[in-house]
Formats: sequence, structure tokens, C-alpha cells
Amino acid sequence: MADAQRSDLSLVTILFGVAGRAGDVPFMWKKGREALHNRIKAMRRETRSDKGSRWDDVQLVGWLEADPYEAAQVELMQPRMQEYLEANGQLLFGEEVGWIVHVHLIVHHPRIDWQQVRDALKRQWPDDYAVDVQPFDQPKYDGQTTDIALYAITMYALKSTVGRKLYGERDEAVDVYPSSWMADLHTVLFAYESGFRSWRVRMDAAGSRSVDAQHDGGADHHLLIDHACNHVVPSCNGYDSEINDLFASIW
Repeated sequence: MADAQRSDLSLVTILFGVAGRAGDVPFMWKKGREALHNRIKAMRRETRSDKGSRWDDVQLVGWLEADPYEAAQVELMQPRMQEYLEANGQLLFGEEVGWIVHVHLIVHHPRIDWQQVRDALKRQWPDDYAVDVQPFDQPKYDGQTTDIALYAITMYALKSTVGRKLYGERDEAVDVYPSSWMADLHTVLFAYESGFRSWRVRMDAAGSRSVDAQHDGGADHHLLIDHACNHVVPSCNGYDSEINDLFASIW
């Protein structure tokens, strides 16, 4: 994967839905993870010929995430998130907390373009703004190496979210999540499956030894992420501005 072309790599974000309480998050993650694997399998079946399927080479790795919010924050979110929550969110009252359940993925798609990835995923998640695909080879990212892009995206996907950037009168202020919100989520996660390990989602190319692994158990050695985490980090000093620019358009 270290030799992957930038045109064959994309950052994909999928909104799985909104949970009304922290206890519903693991079940929504499980449902979304299974739907993702099934969608890729379906594309492989639909496009199969005597020479195989162009989707056979698609592989992905990513991390699930749940962002809490309360009713008072909605009007200060980005417009597209406001629209999504208006259509899909829970009706919150007072100090009630909702959870935006989503996944950030690094997708390697060497024989299909990023638009085909987007269109296939939107068949599963058709709501406006539910699927966001950011190809690595956009002109605005010129000058960034594949290494830097992989590093930045890996760090972004692995971040420990402690607050939300809000807009409006506060001019992009960051609201820090109350510790009780995150404590609720972590308590649920560690009571379900194996805690943070279950946040990982992965799917290898067809025919690989660990095809369609739901999550890795103890084996955490995916080529793409090994390259990003083990080989790129030491060479990324001084690239903070480039890394920030990479995510300027991501919600």
C-alpha cells in the first residue's frame, strides 16, 4: 500500500445515524459496519465478469466515532449538519444528549474512481450529506505527499474527540464536551464487546487472508495503516498547516 497512487485513495465519512442515548451507539455502529461490508460485497457481485470485479481490489480501514450534541448547539453547527439533523436527528429537550454516529475510512480503490465509490455508498445511505468522499488528488492538496495525506487522515480518524467547533456569534468557538457525556459513552463501549477495539472497521481486497474482518481482535497490522503510523510520523514535523488544510472542507 505504500506504493498506492494518490488518485486511488480517498477519505470517506459516512453518517450512520443519530442515537438518542449512549446505550444505542454500539448497536448502531454494528448495523452500520455490517451494512458497509454488505455494500462492498454487493458491488463485487454486480460488477463481476470473467476477469473478476473492479471492486475486488477495494480495501478500507477506518474508525467509528460518536459525537454528542445538545439542542442548543444545533443552530451553531455547519448548515449541512443542521439539515442532516433536521431530517434524521432526535428531538432533544433541556439537557438531553444525542449522538451522531459515523465512521471515517481510508479507502484504496485502484480500479474505480472516487465518484463510483461515492455513488455506491449513497445507494446504502441516500440522505443528503450522509456520505462525504474526499479524494487525495484534489488540486487544493497539491504539494502534499501521499505519506503526509495518510498520516494526516490517520491522525484525524484516530483523534479523541473532546469538543465540537461551533460557528456564529462565537466565531468558530470550540465547545468542550462535559466529561459526563464521554464517561457515559466509554462505560457503554467497555460493557459491549471489547471497548475501543470494536471501534475499528476493516475490509481487505477479495481473496486476502482476512477478507471482510469485522475488526481485528489483537492483530493490528494492516499495510496501509502500518505505513501511515510507523513510517510517516517521524517525517511529519513542520506539516501542521498542510494537515489542517487537508480537512478544511470536512464537516
